[in-house]
Amino acid sequence: MKTQQRLKNRVVLITRGESQFAGVLSRKFAQNGADVLLCASEKNADCLKNKRAVEQENRHCELVTGDLLQPGFCQEVAFRVHSKFGKIDFLINNSLAPTIPAEGVPVALWKKLQEVSSLKMYSFQELTESLIPFFKTGGKIINNQHFIAGPGYLPEKEIHKKHLQSVRILTAFFANRYRDKGILAHGVLFRQNDAGKQNPGDNAWGSLPEAFTESECPFLQLATGTHRMENGSVVAISGLLPA
Repeated sequence: MKTQQRLKNRVVLITRGESQFAGVLSRKFAQNGADVLLCASEKNADCLKNKRAVEQENRHCELVTGDLLQPGFCQEVAFRVHSKFGKIDFLINNSLAPTIPAEGVPVALWKKLQEVSSLKMYSFQELTESLIPFFKTGGKIINNQHFIAGPGYLPEKEIHKKHLQSVRILTAFFANRYRDKGILAHGVLFRQNDAGKQNPGDNAWGSLPEAFTESECPFLQLATGTHRMENGSVVAISGLLPA
């Protein structure tokens, strides 16, 4: 049965475009009619594979590579969005790293958390700021974080609490900052199982296949206006504002 084109003529940007997670997610958006821009740290076989997966769904995919810690590169991404698509509907800040500078989100709200990627939280703030002029009313920012559960990691309840805090704070920050522009902010937290892997990586996402089914993918549900509830593995946080 052909997938319903719920996101036809929509544009989604996904960071860490070289990851397997970004590949699966971008293909899901493409199957629903969206065009995709993948932002990766470098051009390699992984991000090219993800690009081809989108194109196999007969949707357009742009690939832009560089360092999101550099404001100039964030402006380059924004220029690519403007020149190729003219707008952006969804920005997925993929795999947040909860370390920020004093000029970013107030440091008083943060603790030093375990990093889950080489990117700093500031990079997502910088990129988001660069893209704001190209959002239309009703555009959505979706902040994604995940933590790994299994032997050798922090106690699950402790790390879950810390990562949930990071998603809540950044989502609340964006929701408050851009609400007057009609832009919505959401957050998603995944529990990623180690699945017995000595060096768990992106392939451990295979332990959460239900997160990517047509009816259950929380990112698609947020994009299309329906919300995924907490089920033990996935938490969707919507429209949070500071208390």
